[in-house]
Amino acid sequence: MGNERQGIHDSKGEDQQGVENMAICLDTDILIPFLREDPTIRRIIKEIEETTHVITTSINFFELFFGAYKSVKVKNNLSAVDKLSEQITVIKYDVDASRLTGKIFAELEKTGEQIGLRDTMIGAVAILKKTPFFTKNHKHFKKLERFGLELFMGS
Repeated sequence: MGNERQGIHDSKGEDQQGVENMAICLDTDILIPFLREDPTIRRIIKEIEETTHVITTSINFFELFFGAYKSVKVKNNLSAVDKLSEQITVIKYDVDASRLTGKIFAELEKTGEQIGLRDTMIGAVAILKKTPFFTKNHKHFKKLERFGLELFMGS
């Protein structure tokens, strides 16, 4: 992420293969405070980027765009999300993620532990890419650890 941006790297479009092995996946509840220039989140992301890359999922970008369109400052927020999309690697939701999401969602439904479809989709991508997942929503995502999700605990 780097220099004047205080996090979120400048180079997007990196080959998705290999990036995930040395990356941390950021959830929407981390990206929003980053966009709002929260100093704590910016410091943590800057520290992460000293040793690895940060990535996110296309579902997280859906959530960011959805929020931007619902906001009072639609144009400004869309611009901020567009700018972020040029600075971070976005892992696409694909057929493998769809299969894993279906499995996880069905198992959580059987046990009465649903966490919501979007969170399940995001978690499935992070599990398949074997990337630690940085979120503030430990209540939901902790339920995905048994499926292989590794939660990242920011300092």
